[in-house]
Amino acid sequence: MSFVSLEFLIFIIISLVAYYLLPKKTQWIVLLVVSYLFFLSGGVRTIYYLLFTTTVTYFVARYLSYCNELNEIAKEKGYKLLSRKLKIEKRQIVSLGIVANFAVLFFLKYYQYILGSIDEIMNSDKLSSVKIILPIGISFYMF
Repeated sequence: MSFVSLEFLIFIIISLVAYYLLPKKTQWIVLLVVSYLFFLSGGVRTIYYLLFTTTVTYFVARYLSYCNELNEIAKEKGYKLLSRKLKIEKRQIVSLGIVANFAVLFFLKYYQYILGSIDEIMNSDKLSSVKIILPIGISFYMF
């Protein structure tokens, strides 16, 4: 779907209307569905990247929320050591989520280059003949 098409304009208008008709608490659902629909306009095979990054980010956020709740309890009870441990654990889980998401971006951006280089070293063309489809705006989505 091109950004300068009538189809995109209609898509945006319907998306905005749906977004503003819903209560604030559920507007995130519209954004999630619209993101998936936009990604699907580029092809069904690209949706797996978005599913992976959404799932990783969701579970990282859920775990951070859990750690924050535990941290509040630890602070109330005066457990400073547990509070410090949770702070370290939160940094680790955020780092893991960032690495997982950037691994997808790295794979999509450099897969062809790496396979082409291996083929060149091996005087072959078998690996670089495998093509992957780059999703629309993957770099924008990741950042």
